[in-house]
Amino acid sequence: MIRPFELKELSKKQAARSPEYLLKEGEVLVSTDGTVGRVDLVSQRREGWFASNNLARIDSSNVDNGFLYVFLSTEYGKHQICKEIYGGVIDHINEKQLGSVLIPMLPETVQKSIGNKARKAALLRDEAAEIESIAVQKIEKVILESSKT
Repeated sequence: MIRPFELKELSKKQAARSPEYLLKEGEVLVSTDGTVGRVDLVSQRREGWFASNNLARIDSSNVDNGFLYVFLSTEYGKHQICKEIYGGVIDHINEKQLGSVLIPMLPETVQKSIGNKARKAALLRDEAAEIESIAVQKIEKVILESSKT
């Protein structure tokens, strides 16, 4: 499992050549190749991280980004995404197909309420991953030190 706080860094020079792959806080991402349909909401901690071209960035200009993330994570959203999958060995979906997903337009206050919870959850997931990473490092250090004796 890749731990999001133990990743190697990409040089600024390399990242500058492909700024479209830099994550922006609040972006809603959907995996488009391999494990298709996994949805994520970019939190403040992951702002500026470099992502692959196997992700679609979903336009959330007309809907609360947190609400959109939550909806796409529901069975209703997942079903619409997954019904468009194609590919023999590796599953794929393209941005045009993702654009056909129907999003319910709930009142703005409802979207905001749901979205705020999603943004808080994303932040808490990042904090939990960091705490877990520290715990794993401590265990690995103890194991390494005990193997020397």
